[in-house]
Amino acid sequence: MHRNLATATLLCLVFSCLGFSQGGNSQLGGVVTDPSGALMPGVTITVTNADTSIANTSITNESGSYNFAALQPGPRYSVSASLPGFQKQTVNNLLIGTAVTVRQDFKMAIAATATTVEVSI
Repeated sequence: MHRNLATATLLCLVFSCLGFSQGGNSQLGGVVTDPSGALMPGVTITVTNADTSIANTSITNESGSYNFAALQPGPRYSVSASLPGFQKQTVNNLLIGTAVTVRQDFKMAIAATATTVEVSI
């Protein structure tokens, strides 16, 4: 009798832990490319929960990919991609549902260069 009770208790604990591990966290990932479609490593990706102001940063890998593996669900995320020499790209009000994977790709545009002319007299 004690053995059955101990086994039942252990099974309840295991299934409870599995349920909590599902926790509702979601993933956000994607790929960053340049205007020609080439993959871009080294791009800084920042995802911010607008409701909590919590920001996380990642860098794209050699295949231009990024991934945030544990985001809390929420309706107001912003995600941006930035790299010197390119225009910063931002997506606002991104909905991250419960226990889902959201894909947000970026196509970076080359930044306009500023020209300064200095004249000495």
